Amino acid sequence: AVGRLLGLLRQPMLTGYALVHARLHTSSWQADSNRASLTRVHRQAYARLYPVLLVKQDGSTIHIRYREPRRMLEMPVDLD
Repeated sequence: AVGRLLGLLRQPMLTGYALVHARLHTSSWQADSNRASLTRVHRQAYARLYPVLLVKQDGSTIHIRYREPRRMLEMPVDLD
């Protein structure tokens, strides 16, 4: 009788633990920036984009994706 009573007491704890454990992987709090960084670029036309270094007018540089394979793009200099 004591073993059966202990079995009945353990059963809700195990199911509660299993429910909490299952929720850890499906909750919405995990959909943050770390998860979003692992996804692909979403678009309808999958064009090939190449990594390119863009040089701005002031000399600063940024990395962009460009449709032609080039090492570097320079912004036109404003002579005004």
